Amino acid sequence: MAKLLSEDLTESADDSKIVVTASGFEQEQGVGSSSNDIDKSALEAHHEEADTRIVLHCINSMANCIVVQARDTDILVLLLAHFHRFQCKNLWIKAGTAKKRKYIPVHETATQLSSVPGLLESIPAFHALTGSDTTSFVSGHLKKTAWKVFKKHSELLRNLGEGELSEPTARDAERFFADCTIFKMWTQLIRLGRCCSLDHILLRNFHRREMLSIAISSVRITKQQFGSKPT
Repeated sequence: MAKLLSEDLTESADDSKIVVTASGFEQEQGVGSSSNDIDKSALEAHHEEADTRIVLHCINSMANCIVVQARDTDILVLLLAHFHRFQCKNLWIKAGTAKKRKYIPVHETATQLSSVPGLLESIPAFHALTGSDTTSFVSGHLKKTAWKVFKKHSELLRNLGEGELSEPTARDAERFFADCTIFKMWTQLIRLGRCCSLDHILLRNFHRREMLSIAISSVRITKQQFGSKPT
């Protein structure tokens, strides 16, 4: 069925459009195209996920403007992380519903985020740890709070996902979540006008059963960073 659909899509394509299909042929790396002008060899890949195939097509496209139709945050994150590889100057995501379309300017977002060194390279790790299509978020750590910490300490997730997981990389990830926990509690205490030690903050959160074990194991690191008392 996949082969039949792939062949029919390319053969019946409108002359004003170029249709490229993949993963629907007998060969795993097989690629079909409605135009002979396309270098199909550059699009041959073992990618099982359509999300990463979209990135591959964007990399090999010579178009000045690309519009990706998707309502998937995972795709947005991948496009941001790999935007520096694309040859296009304008990249948009077409999202929303049929009645209410919206276009997200990925190129503008990438330009803004590139002002923070290393942030775009680490954004897939951040997205995976704080909740994606295939991973759950850590209890009590929503993206809004974690993002504020990530913008300041994106280097903690820079090596996550690169090769085998090493102890220093895992330790940096633990420190990132510890920073998120402390930031959240610190903000609450400032809002309430209370002042206490870091140990008091951790003990308070523990009694409320909201503390992550990852934060407990990183108390020593957080103490060194924030000091024993808030200023």
